[in-house]
Amino acid sequence: MENMSDKQVNDETKKTIDEEVQRSYHNVIRQMIKDENEIRNQRTNWFLVIQGFLIAGCCELYANKCLKEIFILLIMISIIGFITSCSFLYAAWRSEKSIEMALACWNIFLEKNGFTTQVFPPVILLTEGVIRNGGLANPNDNENIKYENEIFRKMYEKGKGRSCNDSIFNKFDSIMPFKAIPKLFLYLWLLTLILLILLLLVFLMVVFIRKTMLICYI
Repeated sequence: MENMSDKQVNDETKKTIDEEVQRSYHNVIRQMIKDENEIRNQRTNWFLVIQGFLIAGCCELYANKCLKEIFILLIMISIIGFITSCSFLYAAWRSEKSIEMALACWNIFLEKNGFTTQVFPPVILLTEGVIRNGGLANPNDNENIKYENEIFRKMYEKGKGRSCNDSIFNKFDSIMPFKAIPKLFLYLWLLTLILLILLLLVFLMVVFIRKTMLICYI
């Protein structure tokens, strides 16, 4: 009888420990995503500061039109801007993959323990599943997808139980600031660099033609 009681206590203790581990794991995943978002925000701020300095440098050089090395300096600034844009774009991609990895770990944890997303609150709101599924039912959907569809229908519920169509904005994750800003600056610096190189070539060609004509005239 005493052995049975000890076993019961051990089982209860193990169950309590498992529940605490599960709750702590949930909090760890949420904290990892929060930390990654804070790192992303800091990178975005530093990126905008760097771009602001570079643009200010270009404006200052353009104001001093008499400067002989203006083309070379502008090209150098454009190259720096292009490289920093590429660097931040890669950092944004890594950040996105880090969050996806954390979510994948959480989904694996749920599957291995036989849980669904209904057991725990979502570790991150407005997940891609909720956006992409659009509330449309499919016979092959698992419990998690069915729950996401139910959330979607509740979010966009109208009168008489009807749900509205998903907004077009939900389909374009690429316009998120940390994705769109580096691409915008990347294309702008690339365009500026191409234009500056073309202008420099035209300038050198004009100088060469003038010198050639001057030699021929002499």
